[in-house]
Amino acid sequence: MLGANKVCCAGHHDEKLKDIQAYAAVDLIINTKKQEMKEALHGQKFDMVIDAVGSMSVIKEGFQYLKNDGKLCVYGVLPKETANLNLFDMKNNTSLHLLTWPEDEHRVHDEIVRLIQEGKLVPSDFYSHIMPYTEIQRVVEMIRDRKATKIILDME
Repeated sequence: MLGANKVCCAGHHDEKLKDIQAYAAVDLIINTKKQEMKEALHGQKFDMVIDAVGSMSVIKEGFQYLKNDGKLCVYGVLPKETANLNLFDMKNNTSLHLLTWPEDEHRVHDEIVRLIQEGKLVPSDFYSHIMPYTEIQRVVEMIRDRKATKIILDME
């Protein structure tokens, strides 16, 4: 929706990759547990490569598949002890975008509301359950056990 012409996403959970494919304009999805990036990409170049794993090896390799001025976006959670990047791992004329903690959401609030009003974003596509806050222990267990993605807590 924001202008990238060719997008690749690497992850390793089939159910989440299916959601990404369904809701985003992604040209290629790779499950890195089942397929090597090099094998899947065959030298293709992308405007954006998304690391949905949180893997330094995906990040380092992903730079090699970016077009000039391409962006590597890290959506996966990086383990602190392994989050190191040598700037020489990056391809020239590319950039790295990290989503380490969702900060400054207010900067995109109006744009998100507009996309919802235009029917381009459907909020219910991004959560799996609505549950009463009194079941918080069950909520935590469901997320931990990967039986839910995002859960909205009903405070009534």
